[in-house]
Amino acid sequence: MKVVTDFMRARVALTHAQRVTRLYRTALRTLDSWACDREIFLTRGGAIRARFDAAKGEAADGGCGRARAGGRGAARRGRAR
Repeated sequence: MKVVTDFMRARVALTHAQRVTRLYRTALRTLDSWACDREIFLTRGGAIRARFDAAKGEAADGGCGRARAGGRGAARRGRAR
């Protein structure tokens, strides 16, 4: 039973690319859940992609926390920047 418990508790550390991919996919899924028109989805989706592309060159540990905090704030306000 200890083996099962240890396995269930063990968490694999995600790479930066995996975290960014999950964040991007979550942002698009959230957008898809509230966008009532395909045109709105495409416009806002393009804005989300542009924000991710703009932050692409930042260091994994440098601006990542700042970008996530900004994204969480935008999500709380219910709009993309």
